[in-house]
Amino acid sequence: MNHLRWNPLLKTYTLIATNRIQRPIFPDECPFCPGSGKIKDTYDVLYLPNEFPVLSNEFKAPIQENGSFFKSGASYGQCEVILYSPDHFATLYDLENSHVEKLIKLWRDRSLELSKNASIEYIHIFENRGQEVGSSIHHPHGQIYGYPFIPLKLKTELDSCKEYFLQTNKNLILELNAQEESEQKRIITSNKSFLAYIPYFAEHPLGVFISSRRQKSFLTDFTNEEITDLAMILKDVTGALDAVYKKPLPYTMSIHQAPHKSKEYFDNKNYYSLHIEFSPVLKDASNVKFHGGSEMGAWANISTKPAEESAEILRNALQIFKKAGR
Repeated sequence: MNHLRWNPLLKTYTLIATNRIQRPIFPDECPFCPGSGKIKDTYDVLYLPNEFPVLSNEFKAPIQENGSFFKSGASYGQCEVILYSPDHFATLYDLENSHVEKLIKLWRDRSLELSKNASIEYIHIFENRGQEVGSSIHHPHGQIYGYPFIPLKLKTELDSCKEYFLQTNKNLILELNAQEESEQKRIITSNKSFLAYIPYFAEHPLGVFISSRRQKSFLTDFTNEEITDLAMILKDVTGALDAVYKKPLPYTMSIHQAPHKSKEYFDNKNYYSLHIEFSPVLKDASNVKFHGGSEMGAWANISTKPAEESAEILRNALQIFKKAGR
């Protein structure tokens, strides 16, 4: 039975999802392709309910004895799948700019709709690309989770940004942007609305941030012009990542936006800005960078390259990608 279990050491929840064991593997067929009989025959971008959700308003909390030391709760929330294209082999950079804009607007519209769910405290949009990060279906797609709490990584970011603002009256993420742009060592590319760079403290080789130049807390804050610019830079970054090793690079892409109705972070527009984090998992062309004892046991991440070296590699890869006319 799916439910939440409180971890008092880390002050966050573990999600128990027993239904995930039942997820099928599709070696010879794709349920997301038109004609599969499982989805619409025609679409550009599409959202679907996740058939094996971690979170749902149908899940009930387990019965607990009064006075129990341990604490659990219901896995209330929502999980959706976002299909990027009907083309089984498409990548983000293969798609027309207008098509990627449709995808971003679908992310925005679903975020707005999920924010109306009283059970949901945080909306997380992400993509697991490749078997190395747990993707069971090759078709280009991502997911949206609506959590009944603010996940620990996001809460830590929010707390750090709020503390920095109270000390300096400045937005920490915009300060990071300004510093990276002034040094130029780790910048990959930029346009009027966004910067793409490998941050000084990057946890992964090729771990790119795409960050808004202006303070924007949510996807719903972006203008149509900014959505166009985001589509362009997403295509450039994903194209460059694949050009590094001349093959599809497995990664996790996560959109970090503010919580939409938190009392604790009601003033987030003062100090938090939306950004997108890429976490590629290869350390070279043929070897996966596994998280080991330091990362898993102590949360002390180890990167095998300083960000400056990785940024130079990715800038060169972007030029190769551009010359190929992709």
